Amino acid sequence: MKKIFLIIPFLFLCFFAKAQTEVTIYGFYNTINGKHFYSTNQYEVHVGTGGWVQDAPLGNLYAPASGTAVYRYYNSDTGAHFYSTTTNPPGGFHLEGIMGIEAYPPLINYGRQQAVYGYLNPSTHDYYFSFSSTPPTGWTSIGIQFYTFPCC
Repeated sequence: MKKIFLIIPFLFLCFFAKAQTEVTIYGFYNTINGKHFYSTNQYEVHVGTGGWVQDAPLGNLYAPASGTAVYRYYNSDTGAHFYSTTTNPPGGFHLEGIMGIEAYPPLINYGRQQAVYGYLNPSTHDYYFSFSSTPPTGWTSIGIQFYTFPCC
């Protein structure tokens, strides 16, 4: 009888964790100006025009609800975007909106959350985000910015 009382709450939590809507973070790269861009709207960038190509997705977030928000910021002086759970972005950035709710710790995806690391290119003032903890050549690590869970 004790086992039933332990299983019922677990199944209840799993059902509600699965019921959350997921959104994919799509990655884009501009071959002309070297900028990276990420969006939960796969049609926000017109791939094939203006140098834009599709890059690998950064995983999924939960649709905006309650939890730790992942914010999208924009710097109109540099054209760069910045994504993080912080409410204190780097200087010159203004809030564009909430991309979603980070996947930490998701009940249904327990143990599958992925850290998303941020990198700054000091010469281009662009930000790049990746699952790799090793910065690309010429980029400075700014640490883990948020967590996603696998998609696609």
